[in-house]
Amino acid sequence: MFMPLLPTKPSTLFNSPLEENIYDDQCEKKKQKFFAAEKAPIIPPSTISSISSNHILNEYYHQYALKNYLSTQFQIPLSFQPVRKFIIYLEPRKSSCLFKSLTQFFKQSEMLYGFNEAHLYHPHTSMTGFFQLISSDHLIEMTLLEILNFLDHFLFRTNSLKGNKLVRLDKIFQPKASKLNLEIQADSCFHSLIEKLAAQFSNLSLIRPKKIDHISLVYFNKSMPTLRSHTSTEMDELEYLAKELVSLEEMADTEWDIVFYELLHPSAALGVPHEFFEIARWHI
Repeated sequence: MFMPLLPTKPSTLFNSPLEENIYDDQCEKKKQKFFAAEKAPIIPPSTISSISSNHILNEYYHQYALKNYLSTQFQIPLSFQPVRKFIIYLEPRKSSCLFKSLTQFFKQSEMLYGFNEAHLYHPHTSMTGFFQLISSDHLIEMTLLEILNFLDHFLFRTNSLKGNKLVRLDKIFQPKASKLNLEIQADSCFHSLIEKLAAQFSNLSLIRPKKIDHISLVYFNKSMPTLRSHTSTEMDELEYLAKELVSLEEMADTEWDIVFYELLHPSAALGVPHEFFEIARWHI
């Protein structure tokens, strides 16, 4: 097995030599576990989400687990997947009233007026745009482990991510024709995280920070061109429906997660959601 080049360690995150030594020890352990995976048994994807209720690192995420999962989905080996796309979301906890209310809005809006591009996704706000990793299997797996370690180190070392009201619900409104948003205000710590991540891995991929300022409820013609859209009357009715289902005051204390996904299968039709694989989830 060849030894891939690793990104430089995030020296800007350390407050002392002791923290840097701890980080080095963590990286070394992760690399040893990765290479030990050459002789490890395949871990069924169904067990992945249960390994940790708070976050998932490379305890499971070696090449055999991922290859087994993708080959099951596509019936082709991972080596035939030359470009892989990833994204990081900030999303309301799946058990929260906000997540359930937004999901209900998507279902009712589809029943009333058909699909729009928001139906391609579950409720979320994007922290990054989609970013690509293009290389050999081993290098991509090692890069993913380094990204996971970077995120985990930042999230659990930064106390400001705990115990504060980091996301505020603002308003539901139409910023332009055929578009309906739930506007939010996210703490600057989220922007800082993604900016540091983009800088750290700039030599491997273009990670594009997003504004983290809204959850899309209705929109058209962004990534999937279509001739159809909603009339102004239909949009007004959908805005009313959203405000009926989503009580901003009652849901102000919603718990949120940062989630790292791989896009496995991009949809080619409005009525078919994109297929994502959840790599890691952090409760904040």
